[in-house]
Amino acid sequence: MGNEVTEFEKLLEESLKEIRSGSITKGVVANVANGNIIIDLGLKYDGIMPYSEYSDEAEHNPENELKVGQEIEAYVVRVNDMDGTVLLSRRKIEGMKMWEEIDNWIESKKPVDVKVIKDVGAGLIANKNGIQVFIPASQLAEKDARLEDYVGRNLKVRFLEVNKDRKRVVASERVLAREARAEQEAAVWAKIKEGEQLTGTVKQLEKFGAFVDLGGVDGLIHISELSWGRIKSPSEVLSVGQPVTVYVLSVDKENRKIALGYKKAEDNPWNNIEDKYHVGDVVEVKIERLVPFGAFAQLEVGLEGLIHISQISHKRVGTPAEVLKVGQYVNAKIMEIDTEKKKIELSMKELEEPEIDLKEKEEAIAEKATEEVKTEAPVEEKAVEEVKAEASAEEKVVEEVKAETPTEEKAVEEVKTEEPTEEVEENVSTDADEDEIKHY
Repeated sequence: MGNEVTEFEKLLEESLKEIRSGSITKGVVANVANGNIIIDLGLKYDGIMPYSEYSDEAEHNPENELKVGQEIEAYVVRVNDMDGTVLLSRRKIEGMKMWEEIDNWIESKKPVDVKVIKDVGAGLIANKNGIQVFIPASQLAEKDARLEDYVGRNLKVRFLEVNKDRKRVVASERVLAREARAEQEAAVWAKIKEGEQLTGTVKQLEKFGAFVDLGGVDGLIHISELSWGRIKSPSEVLSVGQPVTVYVLSVDKENRKIALGYKKAEDNPWNNIEDKYHVGDVVEVKIERLVPFGAFAQLEVGLEGLIHISQISHKRVGTPAEVLKVGQYVNAKIMEIDTEKKKIELSMKELEEPEIDLKEKEEAIAEKATEEVKTEAPVEEKAVEEVKAEASAEEKVVEEVKAETPTEEKAVEEVKTEEPTEEVEENVSTDADEDEIKHY
């Protein structure tokens, strides 16, 4: 009889036991399989808790954490008397307890880990034990970030405010990043010193140089410190995100400025220039820049010389661009090397034959002829004197001839006196010949 009363009381107690949606109840794990946790609630039907309602934290796996017979607390999501099922959730209990913790986190400013589940355009929706956490885009650590890239990631944030009616928390990643950076910055400024070698990451490139993140503090590598050679843009040497080793050139703690060097002193081409180049050497150079007074030419990276406009050609040159162009390779002679002032003087003119224009040639020829005339004049004067001497001699001969003329005239007269006799003899001979002819 006693046993019957006890059994009856038990049945009566179970019949009077109520379970309502929104309430919290306890039960015993009856089975964990096939994606569901079966919980014995001590009623005529069991409770069902899907794995998805066990926890928001992915690392919590019910198959690994629960055992049959283990007591568990659950939130009653829905009671279906028709089907005889009770839908349970442990995740929501975590969320309910979470609100209390959230108040504590806001007050203590403690960092909280959340998981991003959605991109809503204006920001991100994250989850923390069933509680929605809104992170505005302006509160992300990275500027101009692609929100879709954050979905599925875990972020460390600080809860700024809570709206329990809407069951939403507003959080910020940027606040934590700014505080962390401030701590790093203070540490860097406390120990940084000139001449120190540091490692960093290229953060930003500008026309005038590159900013390097030294771990909380940014330093600037001026474009002139990137290479021993002349470059037009820092992008010719570095790229954003590239790890670099730099040297601290100067530190201005008052104005929070750090000047950095990137090029290495041992790579300075002036270090051993005297071993490679000498005055009088002929070298092939590349025209780098044209200026009104000449052209700068590169002997090698970091080593330039000046070809003054007067040393470009023997011809008159109005501007260097009339003869040269940037990128052109030419041969030049080294005229001077000044290691103190880091200057090299070059000449193209020294390697070409002088060219004289037509007018200059005519003037040169005329000048040469004048010199020759001046040289020959004494010879001609001597010849004139000789001619004059010869003329005097000839005149003397003439005088002598004239002196002999009367004698010749007398002889002529004598000849004329003798001529008639000859004519008579000649005539006689002729007559005799004619008589002889007639005889025959």
